[in-house]
Amino acid sequence: MSLPKKIVNGTSTQFEVIENEKITSCNIEDIVVAGALLSLTVFENVTFKNCIFFASRLENCQFLSCNFIGCSFQFTNIIYCDYHFSTFEKCSWETSFAKNSLFSRCEIDFKSLHYLDVVGNKNRFLIGGQRNDSREKEEIASKVSAFQYEETEEYIISDLAA
Repeated sequence: MSLPKKIVNGTSTQFEVIENEKITSCNIEDIVVAGALLSLTVFENVTFKNCIFFASRLENCQFLSCNFIGCSFQFTNIIYCDYHFSTFEKCSWETSFAKNSLFSRCEIDFKSLHYLDVVGNKNRFLIGGQRNDSREKEEIASKVSAFQYEETEEYIISDLAA
């Protein structure tokens, strides 16, 4: 599935919920995501360029090979999200945080790492190996695609890191 039309129509967007979607292979530039909940959604090969995430919440989302370039996170909460082979470049963070999230084989600029690695946020960072290891990337992609959240099940994603 490509990006829902409600996001790409126009440069500023306000929507309430994107949930249980799979968004693949698209470039999202110069939009404002304001007051939104992105939940239980998989993003694969998506580039966010010069986007503003304002007063939004990203929870239980999967990001595989995504790029965040020049994005601004303002009053935005990121909780229980997993990022694999993704990049954060020249992003700004204002009163925003990420908690209990996994960053596996990601490239993260120093400023973003400072905000993501704050004590108490309980984020996990897995580094090493080749960023473009295609076999590992395919294995993670298949696990992310098959991943289903169940409300009664504890959120455990450690098998992706193995």
